Amino acid sequence: AAVRFMLMAGAPFKEQIVVPLDICEKVFYTRAVFQRIAAARQTPVVKMFKDLQGPEFARDPKRTSFAWDSIAAALLIQPELAVKMEERYVDVDATYGPNYGRSLSYKASDRADLSRPADFPDGAQKVKILLDIDRKRFWDLFVKLMTKS
Repeated sequence: AAVRFMLMAGAPFKEQIVVPLDICEKVFYTRAVFQRIAAARQTPVVKMFKDLQGPEFARDPKRTSFAWDSIAAALLIQPELAVKMEERYVDVDATYGPNYGRSLSYKASDRADLSRPADFPDGAQKVKILLDIDRKRFWDLFVKLMTKS
């Protein structure tokens, strides 16, 4: 319900950008990224990465994980990481049940024009949805920030 409240607040925000799981689950933290961080000058953050991630990659060098929150944070720092965004109207199901928290997005169509809010379900808010990022630039920024002194 908190996400729906923030989404519906709309007015105080210059723009709202949604970073959906769709893109977050296509960007993988890999051993190659870990090695770039581990090879940097030793700082408390680099040491933490080595201590926590090193044994995991030693057990399974092909291990990957997602970068959910890191993508959202990186987009705030470097908006040009976004290479594909789309405007849509979005709503979040706040009715307790199996779809609780599920987001619903609506695109422009022959019967729905993004410039006419009345064409979309009541309460839906116009936002930008991140569909793709420049992965190389994202990981370069990530490594730079994780290895910064």
